[in-house]
Amino acid sequence: MVTIKVPGKLILLGEYALLEGAPGIVCGVDRFAFISVKEAPDSYFVFDSPTLNFRKISFTVHKNGKVNFTTNLKEEELKQLRLFQSIFEFLWKELKSVGMEITPVQISLNTNDFYSAEFKNKLGFGSSAAVTVALIAALSCFAGRVVESVEGKSEIFNRALKAHRLAQGNLGSGIDVAASSYGGTLAYKMAVDAVHEHQIPESLEAWPDLSMSVVWSGKSTSTSKMIKRLAIYKNSQPKNYDRLMTNLINLSMAGISSYKEKDARGFTEIVKQYFQALFSLGNKAGIPIISPVHERLALLVESLGGAYKPSGAGDGDIGIAFAHSAELMKSIKNKIISENFKLIPIQIVNHGFMFEDNV
Repeated sequence: MVTIKVPGKLILLGEYALLEGAPGIVCGVDRFAFISVKEAPDSYFVFDSPTLNFRKISFTVHKNGKVNFTTNLKEEELKQLRLFQSIFEFLWKELKSVGMEITPVQISLNTNDFYSAEFKNKLGFGSSAAVTVALIAALSCFAGRVVESVEGKSEIFNRALKAHRLAQGNLGSGIDVAASSYGGTLAYKMAVDAVHEHQIPESLEAWPDLSMSVVWSGKSTSTSKMIKRLAIYKNSQPKNYDRLMTNLINLSMAGISSYKEKDARGFTEIVKQYFQALFSLGNKAGIPIISPVHERLALLVESLGGAYKPSGAGDGDIGIAFAHSAELMKSIKNKIISENFKLIPIQIVNHGFMFEDNV
């Protein structure tokens, strides 16, 4: 049996600017996807996911790599399985191209960490990217690929990027895949075009003195829907789009410099400016990047001397409050709680996907 755990992500800076080649900052965090793969007792593949209430979904694979579910499934269930199916079919073809094959296996996937029973919602820590990395790493390992070496991790990272983008209609930057593949705190940048492989992200030195807290906005957001709406604006107003995006790109680059220099006051000031730049982009494009909830949280945090921004596509999901000292963060957290917002405890983890037996 192969059992692997994969961390989620928390984007600190670079949302949307990443789509135009700017670097961003992301952390791997302790919200894990767990996957185990073992040999099936017969000629059928089996998929099991307690999180999605799937129990022993059986399927076969055609010689062309297409998955055929033999369990009777409803349309809504097939929709929920599309990510899994897309990743599996992609990897089947990739491994076959190097003379390897995935024999019938039982796959068990647990992504409970990415959901909140209290909020009855997905939280926004990159579950789809973590699932992608988990499936690619576990199935590749089971098929005989070495995944723990430097070259192996790079192979999994690049394959997971391709699989994730394919499953999402070639949308997104892949920064969440980077966090799940490598963990720690990373400076990440997209490849210049679809032909080149993405560069291995730059690992940034830990900065434990940067105080930050994660806040739940109250609802989930579809990142792909937000990106699609932004693309419409880009095509209709290219000059205005370029102007707004140039501002975001410059701020993201400056933020990485401040982060590397461990300039807490400088970094929090850039976060404030990034929030305003996101507000302008959303306002002009007609998409709710800065929802009323995120706007309220920003005003609350900034009134005490901190900085706040959504983490990810915006509208819903999570946001991050930053402070230049632990004492200031304590005041900010107390204020956030007093205003009936919910803090989500997270820790940065310094590893990407890894074998559970090695933990």
